[in-house]
Amino acid sequence: MILTLVVSLTLVGIGLLFQQQATRAADHFGNQLQITVYLCRLNDSNPVCPNPVTEAQKAEIEAVVEDNPEVASHRFESGEVALEKAKELYGEELFSGDNPR
Repeated sequence: MILTLVVSLTLVGIGLLFQQQATRAADHFGNQLQITVYLCRLNDSNPVCPNPVTEAQKAEIEAVVEDNPEVASHRFESGEVALEKAKELYGEELFSGDNPR
């Protein structure tokens, strides 16, 4: 009977710890929705990108994003900055060789 009680209380304790961690993760990540959009670039191999995005198109995209009341903040990154961040995240060796920008 004592063994059953110890096992039961241990399982309850583990369940409470899991619930706490899940709540913390939801609080931390739940309000940090991020959307990444990659724009067409020069010599893009993607068939839906026959031409690079123009400055006018970038300005139009920025205006739509700024006018959206649900967007708290936004920023544009160059391809070079995005590549450096990807290298930091996934490692340099994944991006070695000829990688057109």
